[in-house]
Amino acid sequence: MEKQDLIFAFMPAYRGSETEALLLVQSLRRFAGHLRNHPVWVLIPQELDTLSAPVRKALNDLGAELIPFDVDQETLGFWFGGKVIASAAAESLAQDQADLLVWMDSDTLVLNEPTEFRLKAVKELGGCPVMLKNISSLYGEPVNRFWELIYRGCQTPAENVFPLTTTVDEVRIRAQFNAGLLVVRPEKGILRAWSANFRRLYREPQWKDFYKQGFLYHLFLHQAILAATINAGMDRSEIQLFSSRVNYPWFLHSRYPAARRPTALNELLTCRYDEFRFFEKQDWRIILPVEEPLQGWLGEMVGSGGVS
Repeated sequence: MEKQDLIFAFMPAYRGSETEALLLVQSLRRFAGHLRNHPVWVLIPQELDTLSAPVRKALNDLGAELIPFDVDQETLGFWFGGKVIASAAAESLAQDQADLLVWMDSDTLVLNEPTEFRLKAVKELGGCPVMLKNISSLYGEPVNRFWELIYRGCQTPAENVFPLTTTVDEVRIRAQFNAGLLVVRPEKGILRAWSANFRRLYREPQWKDFYKQGFLYHLFLHQAILAATINAGMDRSEIQLFSSRVNYPWFLHSRYPAARRPTALNELLTCRYDEFRFFEKQDWRIILPVEEPLQGWLGEMVGSGGVS
């Protein structure tokens, strides 16, 4: 088999709408330019395949390959645990098949050719800072107990951790990356290292005290472990940060810094909408202008449940 320069992969939302998977693949096939016909892998939990027959057929018709992976029920039931394990399975498969693996969350829309996904030759990983501060560690303050445990568990040297600024609330934090979009060189093994650290750490009872402090610790434990894994296994010079045109938080548009907001959705390379209910609970056309042909296509896709 000829090696691909790039493969897209994702896991359908667990507990979420399967329509997200269709919208993602449809948008990629329609708007990704020279990357529109690249392979797309849909990672499906071996023991809990919840995709309906119509969605499965639609994905097959779009040329997406459905790939089962093994994950236990406990891990799948933990917030985003299945996604972490799926990313490692995809990276393992991609190692001999692609130069680059694009790992996305299913609430992603591809709006133009994502040229930034073709990493520079010296870069091993591409991504974006987290959108909001949430449980992140403030760079100018001492490392708190939660992050001490995270860094210790992932064997992250303190000197490896560098500052980043969150994309929405613009807070300077210790480097933490959005887990919903990562471009990796599979042979580096960063997603497998993330999975190994997550499997080993997430069951530890030490997190229970933090869960009592707030749900965000439960929700973002996987992303904290990702940050520590990246900082432990990579030099800052190996990481390529994407522009604000990539992974744009459409669902947080009203909170995004005004000076950096796009004037239309069409200007972006990819965006995120968080969950399919985003389209059902509001008129998405007035949040951020959407010009043709994107507006007509998106209206049709949302109205049809992604089946064109």
